[in-house]
Amino acid sequence: MRRVTLIFVLALLMGMVSSCGLTYETLSLQVMKPAISGVDVRDKSLSAFMLYRNSNDSSAYGAVMTKVIERLAEDYTKEISLYALEYVPGSDYSSRDTLAAYLTLANTDVVLLAVPDGTNGDNGTYGFSLEEYDGTSAADNVYTLSSLSANAIAPSATAKQIVTYFGPYWQTGNYNVLFFDGRDDWLNALYLAESGSWTAAIDKWMEILGKSNDINHRMAAEYNIALGCYLLGNYDLAMKWLTQAETDCLGKVSSSISSLKSKMQ
Repeated sequence: MRRVTLIFVLALLMGMVSSCGLTYETLSLQVMKPAISGVDVRDKSLSAFMLYRNSNDSSAYGAVMTKVIERLAEDYTKEISLYALEYVPGSDYSSRDTLAAYLTLANTDVVLLAVPDGTNGDNGTYGFSLEEYDGTSAADNVYTLSSLSANAIAPSATAKQIVTYFGPYWQTGNYNVLFFDGRDDWLNALYLAESGSWTAAIDKWMEILGKSNDINHRMAAEYNIALGCYLLGNYDLAMKWLTQAETDCLGKVSSSISSLKSKMQ
């Protein structure tokens, strides 16, 4: 799993969190964070367009953008389509309206647009800028990375520069997984979480939640589900589960809940 990578387990069973046998294990995880550009693509769809003037610059832009899309698709673990269209002189490719039209064409939330700037260098090098627009963001901003250089023979350096700006970065943090010691159902879910199988772990916690009326069991399962949703990039759902866990904590916000809420905010 690329989006959440298990680095190591501290395996510190910290003792009783309550009188109910509730304990926790702390995992050190590498978590995906939004791009430096300011656009958060983690739970959104993304498409890319490249404009060209002729067959020569088309080869150069295509070589760079293909590498960019391959890397972003791997990092975000999602399919990203790349389209090639002919450049139309006089068009305002940095305007919101133009970029919104490309969003509509691709039917995605976010779009990247590679635009030739008309400069040609030596050895088949062509200048361009890259525009990014998030049609779902209240900020309604267009983000631009300019003065880029495309070369069909050596596209990697420029592709890396683009991915560094528009791609996600990873941050290591410690996260508690709650469980009840001596209970196979809770331990099985914990082992799945340790291995990075968060979707399967969430399924186990959902099963536990469906069978239990114990308020402490429900709170722990809800918190773990919130954690799993957060690590998988479903932030709205994670906050809903975390809010429910707070409600079921009988008026006492546990350190695990408050810590995760702080990270999410």
